[in-house]
Amino acid sequence: MLSEYEKKQKKRDFIREKMEEIWKSISACRSLQNNVSGLTKLLTELENSTFIVNNYEPHLKNTNTYGYRISKNSDECWIDVFFNQNKDTQIEVAFVVNMFGLEYRYRKNLECDVYDFLSQVLSQFDEWKAEYQSFSERMEKSDKLNDISKNSVTVWLREMLKNSSYIYYIDEAENKSTLHIQLKKGMQLDIPIYYKSFQKIMPDLPDTIQKYEDFVNNCGIKVLISNSNPKQEWNIN
Repeated sequence: MLSEYEKKQKKRDFIREKMEEIWKSISACRSLQNNVSGLTKLLTELENSTFIVNNYEPHLKNTNTYGYRISKNSDECWIDVFFNQNKDTQIEVAFVVNMFGLEYRYRKNLECDVYDFLSQVLSQFDEWKAEYQSFSERMEKSDKLNDISKNSVTVWLREMLKNSSYIYYIDEAENKSTLHIQLKKGMQLDIPIYYKSFQKIMPDLPDTIQKYEDFVNNCGIKVLISNSNPKQEWNIN
């Protein structure tokens, strides 16, 4: 089951990818004057739209920082855009997207076209909100199914090995559990069991373990089997 931190990280990645898609598509705007006039134009247009624009004052004692909060529903989702001028007179722009209590900070310098960027973000804002909710619901559902599958795998394995002589332990991860069985001759058998397909492999698992055990016990040469390394230079005849 995903931790709360992992869930938040996946949701932030969702917002980040959306922002990056737009960022890559916009044109460069290296003129500060054009950028500021473009932002002014955007704010004027928003006054006659369904968006609400408020002056935004970050909780920093910095007279060189100013910005705006743009929202449709201040209790759910909004975008903060603010500017900061440092000692070298460089202007940096930061966007903070807040969706249902989750913040994502996106910071760039003013080589971007702020008007173009924000126009595209705001035009897709409602679509983002719907996709974000759907994404969150799918993630929660998948997490619950994974948790059920993980518990089922653990219970099944312990029941299967309850009366056996095997020494084993089980590692549980996000998408799979790994059964580690101690064999003779210092060997160990590691079997990954993926939650999405565990029902297909479980019936054959006892026979599979027995075959590997017989192979190890009857083989006079110690053999280690591992995953193939794609970076290795293989000799091909």
